[in-house]
Amino acid sequence: MRARVLLAFFVASLVAAGCAANGDTPPPSDAGPRVDGGGTDSGRADGAVARDDSGTTCPAGCRRICEGGLCDCSCEDAGTAAAVVIDGTLGAEEWAGAASATNTVASSWGANTLARVVARADAARLYVGVEGQVEAMNAIVMYVDGALGAGTGIADLATLTDADGELDNAISAGIAVSVPGFGADLAWGTRDMARAASGFDGRMGWRNIVTMPGDFAWISADDGPAACSATACETSIPLAMLAGGGSRTIALFVRIVNGDGFSISNQCLPEDDETQPQTVSVLLELAL
Repeated sequence: MRARVLLAFFVASLVAAGCAANGDTPPPSDAGPRVDGGGTDSGRADGAVARDDSGTTCPAGCRRICEGGLCDCSCEDAGTAAAVVIDGTLGAEEWAGAASATNTVASSWGANTLARVVARADAARLYVGVEGQVEAMNAIVMYVDGALGAGTGIADLATLTDADGELDNAISAGIAVSVPGFGADLAWGTRDMARAASGFDGRMGWRNIVTMPGDFAWISADDGPAACSATACETSIPLAMLAGGGSRTIALFVRIVNGDGFSISNQCLPEDDETQPQTVSVLLELAL
């Protein structure tokens, strides 16, 4: 195969459908409790979340997050966060103020797990961290929309058909997204833990899925670095490689699939309906 050339906590739950294993499923599932959207708080001056259900714009310096129809303003100063080091270790300082989502459902795939996804951006790049792990026969995959609602990207992920390549085959999993306006520009994934991506990497890294949905363009690790420890991965991509510009909302989700994409783990990031992991109804959103 030739080498060829995604703020602040949970997201909008727009359709009630979305995460059980599709196909052969290894060990049994033990679903855990779901996270409640929470109550109502007045404005806080200590950087905590202030409830804003009116749909109004949050104060300057704050970020708006929506989950289940309720919206919060997170006023923590993300500007104090340390620079993200792409080393597979999710440090508290480097991810301070990041958009974040956790999963509380136990994995039905044994050692293949998803626990948390975090995302933040600066003027030039999107940074994403995924806490979890995967066996080499499977893959962690992530799909990123650079401008939610803009009508760009791949809305029907079933049209992804690149079976030539170990990661590409897994990315072509036919996952359905029920959130209106979502269209993936790029996908990222890994089939390995405890290593960093190198060059045009066949098992870890970013793929441009828009230009040729049946023959993904590989993005070099020089442009999209990625590294995984034994229990987490971190990666980054230039904003210029995503659709849109200026003020916009980046949206993403993460799944674990098997090597050919035909089977999907029950765990979802952000947490979704574990009985239908092949359908996505919740996204992690990051407003720029």
